[in-house]
Order: sequence, then structure tokens, then C-alpha cells
Amino acid sequence: MTSPSPAPPPIPTTRTLRRILGPLLALAMVLSAIPATIAPNPAAAASSAKVSVPKVRGMTPAKAKEALKAAGLKVHSTDLKVAHATVAKGKAVNTKPSHLLDGAPRKVARGTTVQLKVSTGPATTGPGTPSTATQPGEFRFVGRGTDHGVGLSQWGARGRALAGQAANEIVTHYFPGTTIGTVKTETTSIRVNIVPWRALPTLPVDLVQGKGGKWRIAGEGETYPAGATLAIVGLDGNRWKLRVRKGDGTVLTNLTLKRELVVEPVDPDVVTFAVPLLPADRRIVAGSLRISGDSNGRVRVIDTLPMERYLKGVVPKEMPSAWPQAALRAQAIVARSYAWKARDASAVFDVYADSRSQVYRGVKAETAAASAAVDATSGKVVKYGSSVAQTFYHSASGGATEDSWRVFTNAAGAPGTKIAYLKGVTDLDPDGRPWDAGSPYDTWQTRKLTLTTLGSIMARDPRTDVGTLTAIDLSDRGSSGRLTTVTLVGAKGTKRVAGWLFKSVFNTYRGSGSSMSSTWLSIQE
Repeated sequence: MTSPSPAPPPIPTTRTLRRILGPLLALAMVLSAIPATIAPNPAAAASSAKVSVPKVRGMTPAKAKEALKAAGLKVHSTDLKVAHATVAKGKAVNTKPSHLLDGAPRKVARGTTVQLKVSTGPATTGPGTPSTATQPGEFRFVGRGTDHGVGLSQWGARGRALAGQAANEIVTHYFPGTTIGTVKTETTSIRVNIVPWRALPTLPVDLVQGKGGKWRIAGEGETYPAGATLAIVGLDGNRWKLRVRKGDGTVLTNLTLKRELVVEPVDPDVVTFAVPLLPADRRIVAGSLRISGDSNGRVRVIDTLPMERYLKGVVPKEMPSAWPQAALRAQAIVARSYAWKARDASAVFDVYADSRSQVYRGVKAETAAASAAVDATSGKVVKYGSSVAQTFYHSASGGATEDSWRVFTNAAGAPGTKIAYLKGVTDLDPDGRPWDAGSPYDTWQTRKLTLTTLGSIMARDPRTDVGTLTAIDLSDRGSSGRLTTVTLVGAKGTKRVAGWLFKSVFNTYRGSGSSMSSTWLSIQE
């Protein structure tokens, strides 16, 4: 999972863009899903028209589409402008035009008539068959939210907690149809891959150091004092030559053992282990350690520890400890559910210690506030019926979450398995403002691009390489407006790829400039 804390600084206009008009946001979400295709035709000059859309607050997507259709407009979402808004008595609220996705007039009352100025251009074509044409000028991608957008929004949880919502209420909103139940975690452990397979440094190399009390190598009988260190000093066929020394360097024992051993505490409540193979800020862990080696000279370390202790090293890295306690408790419930569901007795380990699973940083990461949240929710999980739910979370929703099956797809964008409680939901407060409005990623934008530069970026990955790029279709979207697939047209042909792949390739090879924070994006010329 991705943490909201280690994020890049917001773009200069973020604070301004964040203050979008609440009542119009739902309409903006609908309009952001209108096909957005870069396929310009210089000979087709754009025309302008105006349409009045009454009672914007509460307008359904169908009504919004009907209003535009009734005006006879073929609309590019990037061409939609707010000309002005008037209240019943005709008083202008804000007469300055603004791009609907990047801002809008301030809050207006129910019944307000909003006049939209719409620039119409050549009709766009559907996904998979976008029109091809000459290269346009510069454009940029503008977007909302972060990451995959599935499940709990961490910044949204913060906003809801600040408004007085309790942890249970927060969690069940983001996972519709679920309840909060309990499981027995007192005797439940989880296995965390804290050091994935990696080459050993030049021997000798320290593996672990016991701290706080006595420890031992399972099956060897002898115990060692706090401060003693286990090191690999040589190789003997498929076995390790090991040495245990005291803190002052005195050698306690020499051993030759198979390249798999378990180091365990005598008293788990007081003993921890330092793992020198890890960076200093995550080096101290609780539990027991299974250390394995292979014939290629690599080593792996798996930490087995109590579920609740594991969560105390997860929650403060996935959510800032200074946030409201209700938000931290919501994070603890969701993280516990994720970990519970991830357990797999047939596998060597259950979870990674990074964002491939959840970020776990051991004892040094623990904070009083996060630990209190874990203790206050001990055993609490998200349940769908009688089963523990598979929970996901992300930093900022941007105002809506997404259906999991539209996000967790293959590279071509084929839908994943539908899971009822991993369905997109709106994430707006009673005034229509995103609950994550405090996030620096509520809105974002990339640097300016051309089709040539974008095509060069896409060409770096064979899955998205279409040669010289001539058109791009962004019309295939999920319930929130996030891209399900992107169709790329170029000299080598046409490719339809998953939205997540398009984003990943762009972020990997973009060079300078801001990355795409999510797939909820559109084109701004």
C-alpha cells in the first residue's frame, strides 16, 4: 500500500485547484468521463455554444448527459468551460471562466442555473478505434487523487475523522456492504519477508544481534546473552560457517549449519533483534527470524511475529501518527484485515515489508498514537458476511473511489474479478467537497507534452510502443472517472493497454516533470 506521507511536494497551483465548487463536482466527474481523444483536425475549426444546466446540485449523470445532448453538442471534456453562474435573481457568483476539472465558481444555492460554454470540435471515436490525425500542439495531463483508488482513502479518512466520524463508520463507507467484526489475533502470527533474496556482502557478514535479553538458534540448545551477534564467516559446501560473539568481540561459539536456521527469543516480550542487512531506520524487529541461503550465495530473512505487534510497525508508516485517532483506528482495522486475508500456510511467507503488501518498519517505527489505535481496535476486521474482507487502501481518492475489477486488470485492461465490497463510492462531504481536500494530491498536473514526446515515452516499453504516436483515446473509464484502458495509435498500429500500465510507463520514462499520481486524468490543451 502507498503511504500518504512520503509524497512529493504539491504543484504550485494545488491549493487553488483544491477549492473546487462542491455542488458542481459530481457533474465534473461525469464530464471527465466524456471521451477525451487527442486526434486533432486542423481543418475542422472548433465552434462554441452555450447550454444552461439548471439545478446542478443533485443532478444525476444521466440528466447531465441529457442536457448536453439536448443542446446538440459533441463535447471534448477538455473543451468544457464554465462561462458564468447565476442565482435565481440573476446575480453573478463568478464571471471568470474556468476549466471545470481544475476549478469552478464558488458554492451556489440549490436551484442555481449554471451556464456552460462548450467548445465543440470533430466527433471523437470510441475506444479501440480512435481517429488518427496530425500532431497537436502542447498539452498536459491534469488529474485527481492517487494510486489505484480502490478501498479506503487515507486522506479521506482523515477528513472524515476531523468531522467527527468514528472509525467503524469511516471503514464501512469505503467498503460498501461490510460490517466490523472480530477475529482472534492473540495467538495469530504473520510472516513478513523483511529481506527478500539478496546477494550476501563480502564475508564475514553479521546476520542478527539479540537485544534486551537471551536468544538462541532453534534446535541448538545453547542460549546467548543480549548484545551477542551471529555472523557468517565462511561457506562449507551447502552449509554456513557461523560464529557467535559477545558485544566486546569475545567469541562464544563456532558452528557449521545448513543454510537455513531460525533465531528466536527466549522471552518474546522483551527480546528484539537487530538485522544489519536492513537500513538503520528499520533494523530492529520483534519475533523470530528464519534466515535462508541458496546456492547462488543469496540470503533471505523472514520475520515471524504476533499480528498485533506487526500492525504497530505498519500503521505509523502507512498513516501519519499526528492524524486523528479515528483515522488511525480505521487504518488499523483495514491493515489488520489485509494482513489476516494475506496469511497463506502453503507459502513460505505471508507479506512483504514494503508497498507490495503493507509498509512494515519494525520496532523503531512504533509510536504511542499508532499503538493506541492498534490496541483500541484489537482483533477488529472488516467482514463481508461471515468472511474477512480483502481490503485495499490508497492515499487520496480525489472525490471518488474506483471499482477494483476496473483497476486490477491484466496489461491489456481485461476486467478483473468483481468483488461486491470493492466497488467505487463517492467521497464527498455534505457540501460536495472531497473529504480528502486537505491532500496535496486532490488535484495534480504533469509538465507540458506533445504527441511526439508522449510517443517517445510510450516507445520505451514494448507493451505500449506504437511507433510515432498520432492519437490517444482516453474514453474508457470506470465509475470514478479513472482510466480503465488507453488506446494508443501510431505508425506501428493500434494498442489498447490498461490504464495502470499507461501510467506506469509514463512515470518510469517521463524524464523531468511531475508524475501521474493516478489514472483519473484528462487532457488540458
